[in-house]
Amino acid sequence: MAEGFLKSFDRDLVVFSAGISPSLYVQPNAVKVMKELKIDISDNFTKDVNFFIHKSFDYVISICKIPENRFPVFTGNIGERIYFEFEDSSLIEGMPYEIYDRIKELRDEIKTALFQFYSQNIFNVEKNIYKIKSLI
Repeated sequence: MAEGFLKSFDRDLVVFSAGISPSLYVQPNAVKVMKELKIDISDNFTKDVNFFIHKSFDYVISICKIPENRFPVFTGNIGERIYFEFEDSSLIEGMPYEIYDRIKELRDEIKTALFQFYSQNIFNVEKNIYKIKSLI
């Protein structure tokens, strides 16, 4: 969802979604709740973070809680690390409607946080100025 939101804010951003336990597909409920906002993430998938650890990025953003001993060490030039501690949507349990409703709430929380990050760090809306271009 994070990659989808950041790209929806600005099509010129270079954004990658990577994880320590990548999946070949995006969770179906995440695809559905994003589609409600007209953001299609159905073709997205999480890449293995190890592919990116030697590359340089203006920001490395962690969306879900990651145990410190599992957080990858980046050897490329990293401008800043940003840590959000959102619940991992793939671990949400309950009845199907409860899972769906929680993922919608999570979607909205992620959107709010990432738009705040975007407007404070990437694009100054008032001055119409970009500050950076690459994120993971």
